[in-house]
Amino acid sequence: MTRTLHYEFLRRCEWIRLSVINDLRFQGFLPSVMVAAVMSIVSQEIEPNNALDYRNQLMNILNISEVPKGLEMGIRTMSRERKQ
Repeated sequence: MTRTLHYEFLRRCEWIRLSVINDLRFQGFLPSVMVAAVMSIVSQEIEPNNALDYRNQLMNILNISEVPKGLEMGIRTMSRERKQ
């Protein structure tokens, strides 16, 4: 990723993370799982061609086998709702 993409990636991750923290639907998930879901969604938006590779690297670093689909879908929906 270029420097500009890094900043955009961090900005979007922070925006979604702050939105998710205040949403009661997501409070039952471990922080590491939340981070994986948020970063996975943002990487799909910013670099769709490399998103799977980034996701796999992150999952290995965080020692997570999978992110619940409902969590990822919920965060994606919440993100879209707040953008509007």
